[in-house]
Amino acid sequence: MTKVRLGNLWLAAAVAGVILCAVLMRAFYMPYSGFWRTVLYNILIFSWAVSVWWRILHAQTRRCLLGAAALMLFWLDIRLIRYDFAQTPEMLRRLWYAYYIPMLLIPTLALYTLFFLDRGQSAPLYKYRHLIFVFPVVLFCLVLTNDCHQLAFAFPPGQEVLGSPDYTYRFVYYLCLLWIFSCAVFTVVYLVRRCRIPHTKRILWLPLVPIFFATLYALLYKHILNVPWMHAIAGDMTVVQCLTFTATFEACIQCGLIQSNMGYSTLFEVSMAKGLITDQAFVPVQCSMQAAPLREEQLRQALTGSVQLDATTQLHGHPIRKGYVFWQEDITELVALLEELRLTQEELHDIGDIIQAETAQKAQWLKLSEQNRLYDIMKTSPRKTLIFQGISGALLQICCIELLN
Repeated sequence: MTKVRLGNLWLAAAVAGVILCAVLMRAFYMPYSGFWRTVLYNILIFSWAVSVWWRILHAQTRRCLLGAAALMLFWLDIRLIRYDFAQTPEMLRRLWYAYYIPMLLIPTLALYTLFFLDRGQSAPLYKYRHLIFVFPVVLFCLVLTNDCHQLAFAFPPGQEVLGSPDYTYRFVYYLCLLWIFSCAVFTVVYLVRRCRIPHTKRILWLPLVPIFFATLYALLYKHILNVPWMHAIAGDMTVVQCLTFTATFEACIQCGLIQSNMGYSTLFEVSMAKGLITDQAFVPVQCSMQAAPLREEQLRQALTGSVQLDATTQLHGHPIRKGYVFWQEDITELVALLEELRLTQEELHDIGDIIQAETAQKAQWLKLSEQNRLYDIMKTSPRKTLIFQGISGALLQICCIELLN
């Protein structure tokens, strides 16, 4: 088992432990359990948001997930205020209305995030993508102003301000349910399409598992989970919805549907690069499968200069933060090129010797030809001409012969 998988298992165990602690606090009615459970869930969601900030590459997707995390924190906190700190019926009612801000916007952000699955940073964005937020914003504005028109919840006459529990649902409430259900259905359908592995019938089921359990939870909530002992353990609908959203998109990140900067260790291991990463004591931390085993002496020498491992391989090294990186360079083509240049040099050297010999022979031939011509002139000229030319002519001929020599 690789270190990455082992780390993921430890992280999953820690998250499960935190959720189990919160569930036990709710089940056994510990003092201030609502406050401490909210703190634990806030820590979980805030930690996930920080990891999203560091892991997600696509800017639009990162903003959507961070916005959803902020809405979940808002939802948990106003629920805590409503149940533990609110005093007046009006405050209770307005905090209840405020639930619909995250209830409407979180599914909308989930749907909006799907537009960017498998899209690169430079991919063109949808032109009218922001129109998807118009309808939920109008809906939660109508819910927040329900006291003025009662189009979402209708209270008995004379009890509008107090917010009687004997209210009835109106068409704005059903529009909210329709929007939430539509976003959920479209999200599931889109994920099923994107989770299908190309050219196969296989599907990545991991992103669909949280959605399945959330749907099952919603169906059983009123009839089975509302039993007193089950309600004490699993009756927190707000937490379930927040954790479901987080788990769904974390599964998308783990499956690669949302681009992230994870998986570098695995990519380094299976890559064709012959690399090795060590700590400051030259103990290997990460090694590719193509790298040859190396001794510590070779690693130390590689930090000062290239080390020739064999006729076609060189070892290079460079310090990095908290360690060193070493890579083996294949110089087969460079060696072949140097051999070709050596043969060409020898060939040019032989050609140069031949050209030099031919030049010397040609110069010797020209020298002898000129000497013969001068001797012929001296031999065929009349004696009177030689007397009249005198010493200057003889000197001229001698100079010409010397120049030829």
